[in-house]
Amino acid sequence: MRENARVATLKGQLGGIRSAVAIQYARNALNGSATFPTLDGTIFADGNVPKEPMLNSNAVKTTAGVNNAGGWVYNSTTGVVKANLNVYSSY
Repeated sequence: MRENARVATLKGQLGGIRSAVAIQYARNALNGSATFPTLDGTIFADGNVPKEPMLNSNAVKTTAGVNNAGGWVYNSTTGVVKANLNVYSSY
């Protein structure tokens, strides 16, 4: 049950992050610059990147590949966000 709860939380956090990225992309596009935002606290209401629930990290890795350090992997060219954990990186 604990693992199911963590996975559900992870998916929820990813959904929130992806929504914030999409909203900011749309704002940028409306302002004439269709670019994905920097993934930092500025695009979130509370000023913080949500933590992933497995290692409780909100670190954002912006280089390619998952290194299993926790937090998130973000590609600012494509807007793709995923968990920086090998076992959960397919979500």
